Amino acid sequence: MRKALTNASASELEKVLGPLGVVLHFKDGSWLAISYRDDHSFLGWSAAVARDSEGAWFESSEHFCGHLKKAALVQTGRLDPHYPTPNDSPKNHVEWICLLGASRDLATVRQRMTRYFHQVE
Repeated sequence: MRKALTNASASELEKVLGPLGVVLHFKDGSWLAISYRDDHSFLGWSAAVARDSEGAWFESSEHFCGHLKKAALVQTGRLDPHYPTPNDSPKNHVEWICLLGASRDLATVRQRMTRYFHQVE
């Protein structure tokens, strides 16, 4: 996942993320791309790698299932009304993902990422 994100230009990000990944775009042209894979077998695993437009990298082994796409739906105003309104005290992964989508800029989304991701070199 990291190799694909490293080699992708901003216009290619959507293509390399896979079906469970998401790209968040901000008004100033900055972005955050999250690639995610998981497995629901007996020894289930999850892996997420994120890169932002300033070159920061983040990793997580949290299980987000297929919910990361909801962040883009929040950002574009297309989220199903049955999902909670994002707030600064998310109770679970889904609320946190909605909060990511509600972020106004890269600095805000980076701060919110620290809940389930850690920054790496």
